[in-house]
Amino acid sequence: MPHATAPLSLMLYAGDNLKLLLFLLLGIALTACDSSNELDARSIYWKNELEHKIPIGTPKDIALKHLQDLDSNATENLISGNINSSLQTVTANNPPCKNWVITGTTVIKNGAVTKHSIAAVGRCL
Repeated sequence: MPHATAPLSLMLYAGDNLKLLLFLLLGIALTACDSSNELDARSIYWKNELEHKIPIGTPKDIALKHLQDLDSNATENLISGNINSSLQTVTANNPPCKNWVITGTTVIKNGAVTKHSIAAVGRCL
């Protein structure tokens, strides 16, 4: 009979741990949203800044120079032809993410800028 109750007790134990894990993950996710207002504001700022300094139609070589003024490591993706740059690091107030890096992708078609995309990449646990 001890063998019959062992799997049941293990299942109950695993179920309690799963609930605890889900509870902790929910707490971490909600905490991570704490710095989202600043992150959103900075992302909007950079989208507007890129659109102002490097308008649609700007030739690729001029766009690359302007982007390298903002990020010395801005590079052209040899496959897509787009230009990728890291624009700003935003410090997070709470775990799980230590900070967020706002990145920009400047889309190039026919040798000229067609749009700017902004993304935030978290440096998380």
